[in-house]
Amino acid sequence: MIESYKLPARVSLCGAFVFVLLLTLAASSLKAQSSCDCETYSRLIKKEYEVYPTVLVNISNKYGPVRIEGWAQNRIRVEALTEVQAESEQAAAQVFDRIKTEMNIQQRLVNIQTEIEPAKTSWWPFPGMQTADYSIGIRVYLPRPAAISLLNKHGKVELRNIMGNISAEVISGDVFGSDLEGEITLNQKDGAINLEQITRLNADLVNVEGSLTSAEWIKVRSRSTALRFRNITKLESETRYDNYFVDGGGSFFNEGRFDEISLDQVREVKIRSSLSRLYLDKIRSNVEVEADSSRVRITDVPATCRKVKLEGRFTDFRVVLQPSVSFRLQAVAHHAGIRYPRALRVTEEIETSDRHTVKGYFGQPHSTAGLVEASINYGGLTIEED
Repeated sequence: MIESYKLPARVSLCGAFVFVLLLTLAASSLKAQSSCDCETYSRLIKKEYEVYPTVLVNISNKYGPVRIEGWAQNRIRVEALTEVQAESEQAAAQVFDRIKTEMNIQQRLVNIQTEIEPAKTSWWPFPGMQTADYSIGIRVYLPRPAAISLLNKHGKVELRNIMGNISAEVISGDVFGSDLEGEITLNQKDGAINLEQITRLNADLVNVEGSLTSAEWIKVRSRSTALRFRNITKLESETRYDNYFVDGGGSFFNEGRFDEISLDQVREVKIRSSLSRLYLDKIRSNVEVEADSSRVRITDVPATCRKVKLEGRFTDFRVVLQPSVSFRLQAVAHHAGIRYPRALRVTEEIETSDRHTVKGYFGQPHSTAGLVEASINYGGLTIEED
């Protein structure tokens, strides 16, 4: 038999008093922490050695910026600056004791690594008066042909004037770079990006926004990004939930879903997308779009554009030609309509209950005229002259 037992009233009151006291102390401690009158304490480590021009430099850092710059010397200079904001020198010293920046420098291989020991904790669950914050910044000057392998967490990365290949993983940090002649392999999550005057980039980006300017080749796999590209000779992309604006350049190849993509004065375009909005303006040579459940606008099509090929399901296509251009039209729509202006000279039109076929031409019917070729299931196609 289990008997119930009721605590005396004075015991319950005692427990309540202890609970209220803990809450009061916690609030006081948090208030003291928020009004902390901290000072900045710093520790700087410098090393400089001779190395081979093609030295491999490995860097692993966290909670601070990394800046790497090439120079015309066969030497490497490493500066590690640790800054601690604390209420006292004693509190700062405890943080410095937990942070170690190890540098192993040889002529062909350099390793730079930041290690942070966990803070010692006690049973007391609330932060005390001894509060501290810190950052570890790494700055490296190295020969321009050097190769770089980099990992940085919770800090930005800057890369300047480097000829060698770069492999970088950046988590919760921004990436800035210019004058990078080697191939860049980048894995970035949560941050901004601004790269210009680069040669080759192979990137995986998640939740990143920014711009990429002047590159020979870029291949990017992205998700939830907002990116602007300018003057990219060849751009290949796999996208999800992305917003792209591409200004000028050579070829653009894309496979994606749930995107919004705007292209202006790109030479060649090939897109396979679904559940997206696509805006193409002044495409100079060839356009090929395969779309599902999307909206596609191709405007200001010039005489230099040789072919516009469209395939779609449940997609609304609108094509606007520049005035007085010569173009041929060959379009077939199943369970969809084809609309065209009076300026189209129709050579064949067949319309049944589930199929609409239109052939004709704008301007002169010569064989060198551009071609708009469309095959559509559901949705619709509208052809216009500007």
